[in-house]
Amino acid sequence: MKKRFNRYLTGILSIIIIISSVFPGRVLAEDISELPMRERYNTGFLEEKSETEKTPYYSDYSKGYGNSSLTESENNAVSVTLLNSQKIKFEKQLNKDCIYFDSNLATVDWEVTVPQDGMYNFSLEYIFDGKEIRDAQRMLKIDGKMPFREAENFTFSHLWRDKDDIRINSIGDEVRPTTYEDVKWQTFDFSDSEGLYALPLKFRLTAGKHTVSLSYMSGSFYIGEFRVGIKSDPVNYTEYVKSTARNGKASNFSEVFQSEKILIDKNSTTLILESDGDPSTKPSGITNKKLNVTGGWRWRNGNQSMTWRFSVNEDGLYKLGIRCLQNWNDGLASYRSIKIDGEIPFAEMEAYRFDYLDKWRFTTLADSNSKPYLFYLTKGEHTLTMGVKISGLTEVINALNDDIDLFSEILSDITKLTGSEPDPYYDYDFFTKIPTLQPRLSALYNSLDRQVEFYKANFKKLPAIANNLKSIMKQLDTLINNPFKIAASISELENAQSSLGTYFSSLKYSPFEIDWFCISSEDVNPRIEKESGFFSKLYATILNFVSSFFKDYDNISGFVSENTKIKETVDIWISRGTEWSEIIKQTADKEFTEQTGIAIRMNILPTAQLSAGSINALMLAISSGRAPDIAMGVDSASPAEFAFRNSVCNLKEFSDYDEISERFLKNITVPFQYRGGVYAIPETMN
Repeated sequence: MKKRFNRYLTGILSIIIIISSVFPGRVLAEDISELPMRERYNTGFLEEKSETEKTPYYSDYSKGYGNSSLTESENNAVSVTLLNSQKIKFEKQLNKDCIYFDSNLATVDWEVTVPQDGMYNFSLEYIFDGKEIRDAQRMLKIDGKMPFREAENFTFSHLWRDKDDIRINSIGDEVRPTTYEDVKWQTFDFSDSEGLYALPLKFRLTAGKHTVSLSYMSGSFYIGEFRVGIKSDPVNYTEYVKSTARNGKASNFSEVFQSEKILIDKNSTTLILESDGDPSTKPSGITNKKLNVTGGWRWRNGNQSMTWRFSVNEDGLYKLGIRCLQNWNDGLASYRSIKIDGEIPFAEMEAYRFDYLDKWRFTTLADSNSKPYLFYLTKGEHTLTMGVKISGLTEVINALNDDIDLFSEILSDITKLTGSEPDPYYDYDFFTKIPTLQPRLSALYNSLDRQVEFYKANFKKLPAIANNLKSIMKQLDTLINNPFKIAASISELENAQSSLGTYFSSLKYSPFEIDWFCISSEDVNPRIEKESGFFSKLYATILNFVSSFFKDYDNISGFVSENTKIKETVDIWISRGTEWSEIIKQTADKEFTEQTGIAIRMNILPTAQLSAGSINALMLAISSGRAPDIAMGVDSASPAEFAFRNSVCNLKEFSDYDEISERFLKNITVPFQYRGGVYAIPETMN
């Protein structure tokens, strides 16, 4: 009996050993599976990191560090002194002393003295000179070190406004107004440049003196006062209502505000009025383009914001409803910070969540129980500002960033062992030769697994990215359990790493589109029209189809005032997108045609139709004597090719060529020259 038992025990142990050798498992000795999503990287098995990679994320930096007991009213206990003032030339902008901060200055330093340990807010006044459109970027260090990764790049944005009213062009479509910079002093509360955190960042300072440095990265602007202090976070909604309810309730008020009509400013030139053809969108854009919505895909990058102006007729509490569309990113939500008169009213508006839905909807801002939030407004005008925040995804974005770094290290170590062309039939004994390979593959698998679980727990519809991560996990699982296949799977691993990079970028996009806002008192339920159904969409589709037989979509129409006398017309073919062409046409109509009486007729062609060396529309037009006057968007080799054939005009023959050429870098026209002549000028220049 004893011998039989020993044989059974020996057999069972042998089976366990065989199974453990074939299926080595994915969890490290340190039990990484039990760690939070990113803490596994602190277990010490990774290689030496660069200085930037050693710097923590802000989410880690700000944990477990209590704030100072100072209140906002006691901020004067903090002193700020400009250190390198002797090297700085002070100027005046809008009656305020300031410093012109460009590449020549390089760094500005302040000495900051705080009375006690705590987390402090930084802010800086700034203004642009109106001469360049680039946003300014600066790096911040405290006592010579970056406090966290996000301090590597702070972005100071311009402020933009639409200059004119919407106008109608010659084929009945609405044309976007021109944009101009609103040059005025702004206050930047130091926030991360990608909108990963809903509130301005706080900086850890111990009692005593510190040096805060701001270093040039790109863009030039004027800076004013730098402030350090304590700013209280917004209260929660319950406290907000308690403090405002005593001011009374508004009654019998409900008004709809079209977003495109009340937009007053934005912090990016890419935020332009958009057109939507849904029959329920107001005003309707059937058969002719109407600029009837704001936002959309362009409104997707962190911290991009727009501000609208509206008014109410009495003091009180109001509901805020939005007709909106969020059908991007297949299942992911979009997040927006919501400010009233420049301030976040309560904590729930720091990054309000708009869930994915593949159609237009009307939604009233409400809590998780669908109870509408109430906003206190005084009688008169107010502003509503909405900015892109992706704080709801910060955890998985940072985790994915670490995964990409880890993936890169894994591939690098494998390549060092196998060379650039590994033999798929040779046993490299990867886990023995690279002892940390299995733990790292396991850590990567566990990280992706946690991210998939995050998506399952937080979104009603499982995003496509979750399914893609599952596919990569399956690849990793195979390699962990059978390392012999690693050599034959390197290209698959490289593709997987590339895919993670794509997912990382897409996670930072948070698009959102708005048709109109509805402001209503608590006692009013707004009367909202039903969203368009199948038959209304079918009717709109039929109308658009019929109109397409009469509308010239290739011809970019413009608008010229009735008083302008047209002397002649210049025919232009362009191989650019419709928006490029519309902007050029609009600018030409306003700044050229109305001054000279020379009209511009512009037609869009595919890129390949404006090149040399093959049969295309431009070659055929030249051969038949029906060529356009100007071709735009051609490749750099084509002008000389056409010059060989004596088919284009030598620009040096124009009397004002020397004047125009002064606008460009010296020798930039060399590719366009032939036998002393110049046959093109550049459209873009770096």
